[in-house]
Amino acid sequence: GTAAAAAAAAAALVGGARGASECVTFREMFGSGEGICNQYWGEAFRYVPRTLDSGAANPEYDLAYTMWFFEKENPNLEVSRLRIAANLTNHGLNNVEECHLDYLHHDTVKSGQGLT
Repeated sequence: GTAAAAAAAAAALVGGARGASECVTFREMFGSGEGICNQYWGEAFRYVPRTLDSGAANPEYDLAYTMWFFEKENPNLEVSRLRIAANLTNHGLNNVEECHLDYLHHDTVKSGQGLT
């Protein structure tokens, strides 16, 4: 998958620059959260800054999903609503109450299968 390919590429990058067995931090490998977002997951994610280089608010920011949040309610639900209203959804998906992700999801838990 994309994450496995990115991990292999990151390992090759680190291995080539340092030694195959030397550990490095994410900051050393990617430079910043922006670097992680734009490099590690390929084209699956793109970093969207809160402000533009001019200092003005970035109009894309309110339409960008977040990977981590600390609020009680998931802010991505509102982002989905905004994206639907702006006709920015993929594949005709327009119901935020229904999960459309199949990646790592299971319909049922099989006997002996851990929840991951």
